[in-house]
Amino acid sequence: MIDTGALILAHLLLAWAAFRMFNSPDLNTEPQRSKRQFKLIGPKNRPFDQDRSGKRRRA
Repeated sequence: MIDTGALILAHLLLAWAAFRMFNSPDLNTEPQRSKRQFKLIGPKNRPFDQDRSGKRRRA
């Protein structure tokens, strides 16, 4: 059987690894291999005389 000391040691090692991983400064940052910039794409502007379905409105 596995003795108590080995179980405690295993849990301490797992806790230490989790602590190190979650406190990593670049955990939530995107990797930047290239300097390429991407522009944000928003909703397209509709012409003034069109409704939401894309059909022209009657005057």
